[in-house]
Amino acid sequence: MVGVPVTATSDDVDPDPVQEVAGLGTDARDRRCALFRMLLRYSGVSALSTTISLTVLASLVASNATSPGWANVIATAVGTGPSFELNRRWVWSRQGRRSLTAEIVPFCALSFIALAVSTLAVSVATGWAAAVGFGSSARAMVAVTANLTAFGTMWVIQFFVLDRVLFRSAHGSRCSGADDETVAGPPTNDAAGPVPGGGGSWARTTGRPERADRAGRRCPGRPTG
Repeated sequence: MVGVPVTATSDDVDPDPVQEVAGLGTDARDRRCALFRMLLRYSGVSALSTTISLTVLASLVASNATSPGWANVIATAVGTGPSFELNRRWVWSRQGRRSLTAEIVPFCALSFIALAVSTLAVSVATGWAAAVGFGSSARAMVAVTANLTAFGTMWVIQFFVLDRVLFRSAHGSRCSGADDETVAGPPTNDAAGPVPGGGGSWARTTGRPERADRAGRRCPGRPTG
């Protein structure tokens, strides 16, 4: 009896452990790069909004248009607008209509909570400095340090709140198809699905069952062709 040659398909071949490890390493690098890019953009937005707020604050105080306290509140409100839009669209790539209750109000609340925390920190720190007998220059340094510490802490907290809560649903909407390739084989009913027309090829990922989107989130592979 003449033996019938058996052709191994891609499903019959065990995955290469080296390729799997390399794929995991690439995924980790992609996530780190995406996080670094988001932090850079988030920092840029913060720098811009802070510049706007300080400009408004200085203008209001110099012109005696209002009291320093109200000038600070107005300046924070003016800087919150561009900060919200740039963070939503540029940092987290959020599209569609804005939600008043789910996005705008919580974002504004975070901004004014940061203002309140920094004001309280400066008040407590300068009170302590005066109580121990620090001079005016030392008290000014204590106030600046307290302000930067409070705002820095709230800056980190706000990033994680925006990333995990407010703008979280935007992560899964932008997956790139660059990781997909087409490998020959018979039509199949696996998760990738057959190519329309039964041409004997289907979309499979290169050693990774998932892909990362622009924000570093995991996205399932999609069929190509």
